[in-house]
Amino acid sequence: MHGNDAMFEPGASASFKDTSPYLARSLNKAMSMDYTPYPAALGGDVTWNALESVKAKVSDRVALANRFNKIQVCVGVDGYVDSLYSLVSRRDGVENFEIMRSMSEFGKKVVDTAGSSCNVERVLKKHIGGGFGPNIARALGTLGARIDLIGCVGKPDDVFTSSLPSTINYHSLSEPGATCALEFNDGKVMLTDFGPVNNVTWDLIKKKIGRERLIDMFSKADAIGQGHWALVPHLNEIWAAWIDEVFPSLDAKERIFFVDPADMSKRSTTHLMAMMKQLEAINQVKGMKVILSLNDKEAIQLSRAFSHAGEIRRFEDYYLAGARMMETLNIHALVIHHPHFATISTKQSTWHVKEGYTTKPRFTTAAGDHFNGGALIALASGLFTPDEAMILANACTAYFVRTGISPDIEKLGTFIDKYRSYVDADLDAII
Repeated sequence: MHGNDAMFEPGASASFKDTSPYLARSLNKAMSMDYTPYPAALGGDVTWNALESVKAKVSDRVALANRFNKIQVCVGVDGYVDSLYSLVSRRDGVENFEIMRSMSEFGKKVVDTAGSSCNVERVLKKHIGGGFGPNIARALGTLGARIDLIGCVGKPDDVFTSSLPSTINYHSLSEPGATCALEFNDGKVMLTDFGPVNNVTWDLIKKKIGRERLIDMFSKADAIGQGHWALVPHLNEIWAAWIDEVFPSLDAKERIFFVDPADMSKRSTTHLMAMMKQLEAINQVKGMKVILSLNDKEAIQLSRAFSHAGEIRRFEDYYLAGARMMETLNIHALVIHHPHFATISTKQSTWHVKEGYTTKPRFTTAAGDHFNGGALIALASGLFTPDEAMILANACTAYFVRTGISPDIEKLGTFIDKYRSYVDADLDAII
């Protein structure tokens, strides 16, 4: 575990404002904001210093692999069969067609056809096991970590075992859900049948895995990864049960409790408040360090719920949002990641790190999970400071969106060696 960022003493619970019952309306603002470079006057951009120190630390690939191979992570509790598609805008022949590049192009076609009907052709890009648990397990396992994957993965089904590292230990709760993902250069639309994921409860976990077995997995773990909160209806109740029935049986060694909430637009502010209170309670468990990781849309959604921090209304607000929310939040750290940057904030500091952005990503589904995997393994290793962890996280997701491949240590290290080139120019392929 990282030793330079000591645990802070928890104070009062986070203060929220209950504005609208649901958080959905915040998304339109995120879509309309244009990127604005980080203002130098804020003084928190540590990209190039962090990059140089990371380059030195990853230069010995063997030593890094030896450290990563010792990391044990338990992740869950979802699981889906993901089918990723491009949509066809024009076809001139079997092999000659153009795809829709933007979400607005797809949206306009749907809106313009209202009152009638239309056909939209989809072209399969990838069929793969997905969800927070499988995706972050793929990212972490490819980098060498040892993984216990709890989730809706079937027996496990071939779609998972064929696409995840062979070192993954599967602990199945049920059959998977299913997602049809429509991918564009500027985002994606996830059409999901949650099915069995809706029925994941503490009782099911106890039935399929058992309390003692779960305690054993958590006891060995350097980190526990949880997601996607907004899409797993009973996760608040599961965490509450763990606080009462599982965590008291763990020793006090430091563990990261890493959470990706996912798109919270369909969840109420009341649900969100309950989640944050659960995370604050987990952060008070001796040894637990709660890290909440948000993408740009989720950061807007969370900022709307705070009574003091102010909603993210302009792009520049992203750069202060983490620090403002951490003034009230009693967790270890808050991460905000965007295609252009990542920030990580604790009670003491906020760091900003530029990303190698491209306007032409090949794959976007699971990009956030690869960011999270890079961040989690870096922080759990104890080798990297928070700002350095953002370099690894950015590199992991930047490599993935250009290739659709989870990078191993050699690929990640090579990308980091050329990191500045990807920041300075819009490169849509690996150089």
